[in-house]
Amino acid sequence: MFDKKEYDRVRYLRLREKILVVHKSVSGRARRQKWEDENRKNINTKTTAWRHAHPEAAHAAVQKWMKIHAKAYYKKWNADNPQRLKVYRSRWGAKNPSSIKSMRHRRRARKMSAAGNTSAAQLQARVDFYGNRCAYCSGSYEAVDHVIPLSRGGSNWPANLRPACKRCNSSKRAKKLSEWKMVG
Repeated sequence: MFDKKEYDRVRYLRLREKILVVHKSVSGRARRQKWEDENRKNINTKTTAWRHAHPEAAHAAVQKWMKIHAKAYYKKWNADNPQRLKVYRSRWGAKNPSSIKSMRHRRRARKMSAAGNTSAAQLQARVDFYGNRCAYCSGSYEAVDHVIPLSRGGSNWPANLRPACKRCNSSKRAKKLSEWKMVG
């Protein structure tokens, strides 16, 4: 009876020297790269056709790649494109002022080790609750005030936040609401 495994083993031993010489001269990665370079146009055409024929699978493949490589990709892109990044962030900030304000508040609260976290949507809901006016004097809303200041152990939960005008927020400073109302 013919044994395929044995035949392949004997054949390999007989041709071993030739096989090793070929493989040592050009590594697998180099061979693949050379082949890809020679066939780049054909590869791109087939890849594009596949993407159009299988949009869900193509999207899933991109998502999988991004999950694995995104951090390094964006780190490199940011380092290679500082001017474009600056323009992008500037435009994003102009379109999302409430998000910028919320991020600043979260950062300040983290630095003070305050409990709680307020999203931009929650902050906007608080401002809307007070009609986009100062909670203390009904002036125009310009700042966010912590009823119990972060420096006095206050939290960054939405219940501790009030919209305030700059005058009220500046005069209140690090006082609790009850202390400030006695003075003002």
